Amino acid sequence: MNPGATSVWSLAEKLFAGFVLLFSTGGFIFFVQEGADPADGNRTTQAVWFLLYAVTVVILAGRLRRVLKVAGRSELLWLLLAVIWCSVFWSAAPAITLRRSLSLTGTTLFGVYFACRYSLPEQLGLLAKTLTVACILSVSCALLLPDYGIHIDPYGVFWRGIYVNKNSLGRLMTLSATIMIVTMCARGRRWWLWIGLALACVLLVLSRSATALVSLACLVALLPLYRALSRRSAVALLVLNLAVLLGGAALIWLMGHGELLFSALGKETTLTGRTSLWDAVVEMIGQRPWLGYGFSGFWLGLGGDSVHVVQAVNWIPPHAHNGLLDVWLDIGLVGVVVFLLGFLLGFFRSVVWARAIKTAEGMWPLTYLTFMVLFNVTENTILRQGSIFWILYVSTLLAKPAERTEANAARQPAAVGEPQLAGPSPALARGS
Repeated sequence: MNPGATSVWSLAEKLFAGFVLLFSTGGFIFFVQEGADPADGNRTTQAVWFLLYAVTVVILAGRLRRVLKVAGRSELLWLLLAVIWCSVFWSAAPAITLRRSLSLTGTTLFGVYFACRYSLPEQLGLLAKTLTVACILSVSCALLLPDYGIHIDPYGVFWRGIYVNKNSLGRLMTLSATIMIVTMCARGRRWWLWIGLALACVLLVLSRSATALVSLACLVALLPLYRALSRRSAVALLVLNLAVLLGGAALIWLMGHGELLFSALGKETTLTGRTSLWDAVVEMIGQRPWLGYGFSGFWLGLGGDSVHVVQAVNWIPPHAHNGLLDVWLDIGLVGVVVFLLGFLLGFFRSVVWARAIKTAEGMWPLTYLTFMVLFNVTENTILRQGSIFWILYVSTLLAKPAERTEANAARQPAAVGEPQLAGPSPALARGS
């Protein structure tokens, strides 16, 4: 392939990847999904995703050897998918489980493509640009179409931009701000990154999502600690352990004195009704603890087993508002164990990378997995088909940063016959 054709194909791939990432944020979905049946979903978005998955499969088929090598970095991820597919046989809604298992597999394959095709610096750059577009669209929607972009209820005025609610906007803006900050550390403070960061922070504040605000504060506080890991010093590890210890102590204090903090913030001590929801969910888990109700076989509004939760809490929740509880409902304790093993292995490997890699990109996997932990306490970003959060989880598990930076390689030349590991080769960067 001549250089001109290669350049055009590379641009086409970036546009495709950027569109999939933007679409996977869930933007504008409420325009077509408002009033949609929880079981059937929306045919328009399903058709778009089917087309995107088909294109992904075609692209992956063209670099099959590379794909298999990258996919082999996390056997537990594929074991988790196998459990999900097997859940069709015991699902409370087999047809829905089958369809959504196929969709989750397509989302997972795009995560494989993202990890296979782009290096970590390229991933961050593409994510930063895509999420800047999402920020601009959300501001434009709120200002030009306030009936959609701004939600008003008896509790106040909340911006939601192009997303379905304030929590969705807040979660995306936390991710956006975090990516902008990490990319700034890696690439320098470019003007468009400042614009993206400013818009993300403004939208986050206007969304009035407490979980998102607290999560971003925690991530910003942890980033310097994660960077300190790369110094390989005992002091850095001591600081990190101290931070974890203090965080645990603070959590224990809140468990005993939470009413004081929530009263000061003007919030309910039940976390906006979540505690009663969790009680009802745990009761339903107790009825099918080992294998669950099948992937996506529980939350079907008034048409499935979720009706018992609806009757208990007097509202219709879309999910359990806790990532692990939703996994438990879907694929039981077996699925929870498989997921946690894969997550913990990925987290441990990310800590090793943060210590070994002397660049900002080296701390991105650890940062994103921390993001996952924070948001799955009261929300759910696990096993979500068509979701940017699952795409990034997959690409994080399958990522492999260079083992040595150029600076390290210059100071410590490889032994005779040892290949240099200064960074990914041009061929690897292209995903060939």
